[in-house]
Amino acid sequence: MNNDVLERIIGLNHILGSKLTVEKLSREISWGFLDDYGEEVIELCASYRPPPSPSPPPTPPLGSLLLGDHNTSDSSQQSSAHQTKTLRCQSCGGLGHTDMSKLGITQT
Repeated sequence: MNNDVLERIIGLNHILGSKLTVEKLSREISWGFLDDYGEEVIELCASYRPPPSPSPPPTPPLGSLLLGDHNTSDSSQQSSAHQTKTLRCQSCGGLGHTDMSKLGITQT
């Protein structure tokens, strides 16, 4: 098996994940031993597949966001979580931006 075929299998594993099958491999690559070793290739791909990403946290009801419901017990935690952080540029040390290029300034 040459490097082009290996790279194609890796790409398919990345894109298709657990939906990768021998049938899909046979449509995408040309390898004489696919009928004999296709299942082993799929198993090998599965062993290198990253775990699924965790689902995002649930969003609060829309009404509480729009009405500013601050009658909850953790309202102080919510208000501190919503405070904005002052941006400081790492290039010039200025406030309100993070990169001089965003201001249209180029360093020479």
